[in-house]
Amino acid sequence: MLALMFEWAELENALALLLGKIIHDPSNSLASAIYFAPSNTETRMGIVTAALKVNLSPSPHFTEILKRWKTLQNRFGRKKNIRNQIAHGQIITIRFNGKNHIRLTSPLFDFSRHSDSLKKGQKPGLGPSEITNAATGIKTLTLEIHEWWKIVSAPHSKDVDALLEKLPPPNSTPPQ
Repeated sequence: MLALMFEWAELENALALLLGKIIHDPSNSLASAIYFAPSNTETRMGIVTAALKVNLSPSPHFTEILKRWKTLQNRFGRKKNIRNQIAHGQIITIRFNGKNHIRLTSPLFDFSRHSDSLKKGQKPGLGPSEITNAATGIKTLTLEIHEWWKIVSAPHSKDVDALLEKLPPPNSTPPQ
């Protein structure tokens, strides 16, 4: 769980630095102030997205860049949901198919969430391997943000084609 929270902090830092690249803030002090002022991640991502659109809209690659960014936003949202499960979760032991399983899930007495999973034949919450995989996925997303630093630094360059090749295609799910 700690690894995932650490990776999430690194992802947030990478997005703040990306905002710094977008608004040409070499010290990143203004970008950091803007990025971390809102308390929720949806607003933070919205700020970076709005700045990215303004900065890159003149680029001949804008349509393709925007498709790739939307894919990243979708993955960010899924990882945010897992991060929230962990940040607000509770460790429980549940008996499932005759075995005890340790799970990180919503609070024990949030019966509706538990019963929904069980009705579907699923264990509620997250197990250790799911948490580890999520941390790896967040790290992958952070590394992808680092590639975006290069794209926003050269929006009109022919090199953008080569840079886009390093990113997952639109609507794809890169490996965790």
